[in-house]
Amino acid sequence: MSALMKTIKGNHGGLPYNEVMVIKQLTNLNSKQLLELEAREKEVFGEGGLNRWMLPVIARYGFLFGLFSDEKIIGLASFTSRGTPCRAPTAFLIGFWINEAHRGRGLAKKLLTEAMREIKRSGVDRVELTVDEKNETAVAIYRKAGFKIKRKLESFYGPSQDRLLLAINLLQ
Repeated sequence: MSALMKTIKGNHGGLPYNEVMVIKQLTNLNSKQLLELEAREKEVFGEGGLNRWMLPVIARYGFLFGLFSDEKIIGLASFTSRGTPCRAPTAFLIGFWINEAHRGRGLAKKLLTEAMREIKRSGVDRVELTVDEKNETAVAIYRKAGFKIKRKLESFYGPSQDRLLLAINLLQ
């Protein structure tokens, strides 16, 4: 089951197109969606991609947003969340991608912005993520969406796997 969030059409990033795109929050994945998302995650992230065991858990207990064109998924934003009595709820962006054929149109920023707007409605105050500092395109997208670099995390994913920690306060 999915909740419709936003319909996108027209001109984005200076590139006109005739497609109507829809951003949906995915809360219950059917078998076809699950296998399709698992395959795309593996293409984009290799062994670090989300799999058929993690995707349904994130859809149910975190936040999973898909960007669709003609019912075909062309982008995904995956968030986990946590909150304690002593700490405001924080979401962590664990996966984010846009199909190569649809890049350069501003869709990454649009998907990220709409997803964060929706999770803010769910009570999340802050979003964090990690990114390889060499991935300049991703860093630029996150900064355009309002994220700020907080610090460098040495060996975050193992030896020589440093990442930048970025965060955004959704209340500002």
